[in-house]
Amino acid sequence: MNVSDRIAIVGIGGIFPDAADLPTFWANILAGHAASKTAPPNRWTLSPDDALSSDTQPDRVYSHRACFVENFTLDINRLNLDSDLSQLILQLDVMNHLAIHAGHQAWDDANMHSVDPTRVGIIIGNIALPTDSVSKHALQVIGPAYAAAVSKTLGQKVDWTHTPTHQLNRYVAGLPGGLLAQTLGIGGGAHTLDAACASSLYSLKYACDELLAHRSDAMITGGLSRPDCLYTQMGFSQLHALSATGICAPFSDRADGLVVGEGAGMLILKRLNDALAHDDHIYATISAIGLSNDITGNIMAPDVQGQGRAMHSAYQLAQWHPTDVDHIECHGTGTPIGDNVEFTSLKNLWATPPEALKNRGGNRCVIGSVKSNVGHLLTGAGAAGLIKTLLAIKEQKLPPTANFTAPNPKMDMKNSPFEVLAKPRDWEVKQGNSRKAAVSAFGFGGINAHVLLEEYQDRKAMIAVPQLHVESDEPIAIVGMAGHFGPYKNIDDLRTLFLEGQEQEPHSLTGTWGVGLADQVGHAIKDISLPLGRFRIPPTELQDMLPQQLLMLLAAADALNDAGIEHVQEPRLDMGVYIGIGLDMNTTNFHLRWELANQSKNWATQLGVKPSDIWLTQLRDAMNPPLTANRTMGALGGIVASRIARAFKVGGPSFTISSEQTSALHAIAQAVTSLRRGEINTALVGSVEQGCDIRHVAANTTGMPTCDGAGAMILKRLSDARTDGDTVYAVIDQTSRCDKIVANDAITIDATPQLGDVGPATAMASLIKAALCLHHSFNPQNK
Repeated sequence: MNVSDRIAIVGIGGIFPDAADLPTFWANILAGHAASKTAPPNRWTLSPDDALSSDTQPDRVYSHRACFVENFTLDINRLNLDSDLSQLILQLDVMNHLAIHAGHQAWDDANMHSVDPTRVGIIIGNIALPTDSVSKHALQVIGPAYAAAVSKTLGQKVDWTHTPTHQLNRYVAGLPGGLLAQTLGIGGGAHTLDAACASSLYSLKYACDELLAHRSDAMITGGLSRPDCLYTQMGFSQLHALSATGICAPFSDRADGLVVGEGAGMLILKRLNDALAHDDHIYATISAIGLSNDITGNIMAPDVQGQGRAMHSAYQLAQWHPTDVDHIECHGTGTPIGDNVEFTSLKNLWATPPEALKNRGGNRCVIGSVKSNVGHLLTGAGAAGLIKTLLAIKEQKLPPTANFTAPNPKMDMKNSPFEVLAKPRDWEVKQGNSRKAAVSAFGFGGINAHVLLEEYQDRKAMIAVPQLHVESDEPIAIVGMAGHFGPYKNIDDLRTLFLEGQEQEPHSLTGTWGVGLADQVGHAIKDISLPLGRFRIPPTELQDMLPQQLLMLLAAADALNDAGIEHVQEPRLDMGVYIGIGLDMNTTNFHLRWELANQSKNWATQLGVKPSDIWLTQLRDAMNPPLTANRTMGALGGIVASRIARAFKVGGPSFTISSEQTSALHAIAQAVTSLRRGEINTALVGSVEQGCDIRHVAANTTGMPTCDGAGAMILKRLSDARTDGDTVYAVIDQTSRCDKIVANDAITIDATPQLGDVGPATAMASLIKAALCLHHSFNPQNK
């Protein structure tokens, strides 16, 4: 990109394990401090005795060590909010508090006085997994009904005890972005995304796009992760990825797995010209970001080829050579297989003869991972790595990696151009050179990102390169569609509904999980069947997917089929997948299962009998199957997009987006941006929701029927669609950052009167209705 278009990082904030502020975070890194410890009291639903096992067993973990944010309370008074909003925030999950705390730190660190708040947007990574509070919500909705069923079976009454929680806590995926925007008083749009462990870097990329397109004048980006920590500990135990010793030692001979962490890291971005005009401190400029998705290998295993494409893309965009970089903040989880794959990817990237080191004065490139200090922050991992690297540039220090003793012998590090530091070292560069660094993040499902950062010294010293991708204003064509909403199973059913008005009455939702809710109706999807052999997914994985993934996979396949490209065999490196989601409430089923250890002890006391492991197992199995490796992957929100990408060999950016009811609109906007920048040639955009889940319905105060459903669209640039001879249902003329799609002489088209509330898929249903009306020249307002 041209120097004038370079993006500058001008504010940072964060809260991490053992580090409530960034000076402490940096001091811990320099000291090689590792925050891993035994789970604090009451952080897990289960006691250590009920949870810990020496090996992998159902409902057990083989390590009780992780990295925790402790003794944190949001200082609500310093936010200067009205009392109603302050009281509401205090009732919401601590996940939101971490985002607000880190976001305000970053805001205060930058000069925001000269920025119009209506032109500041938010894109942050956040994991779509159960939080403590949404698990409590599930307990208060389902628990009493389950206790009633047990009482009926026993012929004696037993009581379910739980702590009530605010109903807004059922919103997990998109809420932190919206709340942060509200507390800062900004109006440039806000959403979160889940690209698994690459989420923070994906957020950084799309935040840069908003600035480069001049839709915003500043962006808040980064990532956070604060799910129910027992859930992540159980999941990684089942995946055999957890460190048995509780020590995260990336690239070391002692590495035996990852350690889970939590926290939040936020960054403020501006265009370089604006940063200079505002007299901001410039931590670094962003030279390039490369993204990719694996198209081969196992969904749980990293792929050298996919990682390499993200890296090569970044260096091509920046017109750098890999040897220009002095420091690489690696993904470096501490899992021997994952670290070996990443190290191989780096060696392949450099692939230079020994003379390359001579050009660097014999200095090796320092690699490392902040996960050795604060654990694996999942969707916040990239933000932690970015902030570590920015502080290293600012302090001119090459940082060490904690817990490093000697290199993993399988890596042959001594014969490579890389080294891992056990102690910090001054970061020296030749006179006139800037410090350059890279940050990698590779997520479950094969979601890859690589960022190149450069120290800002002097505008004249910066390399000016042409932007390979400049956003056009070309219209975007919808060339394929599919939808399954309640009883309307395909696009023909939806055409009949929207154009002919043949509606089906919603059904009563009373009785699900034994919960009685008077007058609650909706369009539920009870059975989701996938034809054998249609997808490149093992049957054991298919059977353990949650409904959200199954429903979205089917809608995506039908949309590809409608566009005539479902059965294309070649890898689609020029295609991306953008899916709007909320939390699938079925993820809380496992917490319900684990909580029965506590409830059954209380019931045994009430009944005057001795607690029984056999009875507990029977109670649990009647509630829900245990969490397994396949069910762990089948419940990850970000995998919704990765499943589609892997099933159809999509190699471009693939991730999920959340802003509750506007999720589909943000997914459309991201896809349109990528198409207009020429980064991809085809986009699959979709959204999905299990709106009739009783945990949603119990908190429904609108009186509107709810609906299960998923919809998908295939998008191309209009010129490409015409060249390819595609059917064009409708054209997207313009997208706005204010959560809507607009066109000249537009009329309002809304699918909720026919379908009800479909949560994050509501807007997709309305988009499909609009496209059908346009395609058939049908005006729903006057027929």
